[in-house]
Formats: sequence, structure tokens, C-alpha cells
Amino acid sequence: MPWYMFLYAALYSIILIANSIVWIKEKGNWFLLVFELFSGIFLISMIVINYYPVLLKNIGPWPVYAVPLVLGMECYYSVWGKADDMVPENIKVDAKSFEAAKVISILFGSPAYIIAGKVFIDVIF
Repeated sequence: MPWYMFLYAALYSIILIANSIVWIKEKGNWFLLVFELFSGIFLISMIVINYYPVLLKNIGPWPVYAVPLVLGMECYYSVWGKADDMVPENIKVDAKSFEAAKVISILFGSPAYIIAGKVFIDVIF
């Protein structure tokens, strides 16, 4: 794995942990917390599998089948998610800041989304 992808995966992990801590502290929606943790860990694992395909040989192709579901849910929450559903009640955020946060989230997650899609295409087709 190139150093820049290792750095990206490490940074993604740190942000995932920090978001989870804030989410638990502010008593956010548990479904979104579980989904964010699952999707983040899943996308990081797809990055690792892309660079170390031998791991996929040991566990089989079944985890890759979840890529469209995870990417679809990420797209749904990143594009159509509402602040009332996604932001804990204790945190006040205006619409402009929320939209900016969604754009930053999409841009930051794009490498992971692309690699997960590539792994899916490589395994399925």
C-alpha cells in the first residue's frame, strides 16, 4: 500500500473515532452512529483489500457484495440527509454550514468510495 493511502486510511480512522466520540457525548441517533462506524470500517477494509487482495482469498468474496448497499446509504445521507435527522439536538447548525459539511464529507470520502467500487467491479465482474 502506498504511503499516501496508508495516511488516508489512518486519517479516515481518526476522524471516524472522533466523530463517534462526539456522537456518543452529544447523544446522537444510535442508528446513524452504528451506520457511520460500520460504513467507515467497511470502506477502510475495502482500501486494504484493494492493496492486499490475498486477504479476500482467505475470507471469500461475500463482504464485497455489500459495497452497493454501503455506497447507496452513504450517498443517501450525504446528498439527501436532513440536519434534523443527522445532527444531535444539542448541536445547533445552520443550513449553509450543514450543506458545507456534507460537501466536505463527500470530497473526503471520495477516494474510499472509488476504491470500494473498483474492488466490487474487480471481484464481481
